[in-house]
Amino acid sequence: MLPYFNGQISEDIVMTNTPRDIVTDRAENLELPAILMDGFDDAIIGTIMMNDELRVVYSYLKMIDVLVVRDKMTDVEAMEFIDYNCQMSFDNCPLIVDDIDLF
Repeated sequence: MLPYFNGQISEDIVMTNTPRDIVTDRAENLELPAILMDGFDDAIIGTIMMNDELRVVYSYLKMIDVLVVRDKMTDVEAMEFIDYNCQMSFDNCPLIVDDIDLF
């Protein structure tokens, strides 16, 4: 759907906000840092405020998909990579949600 401008649909305005752009804008508006994981922009599902810190939230299943498609890993290899390299515990660290796959 194209945005409206003065009651008319404007084809000149192109929405190019990526999840990373949206998180960065949100962090700037709140004047808070946001830690993003490189290479997993397609797995960002949102942000959450915790203890006055902005935390970026990633989908575990989408992260697996990124590694399977981009790096040609198996599901098991992708899970091991994420569990070993991406699970962090420090102030303001990104959160990885182990989403439920119902289908």
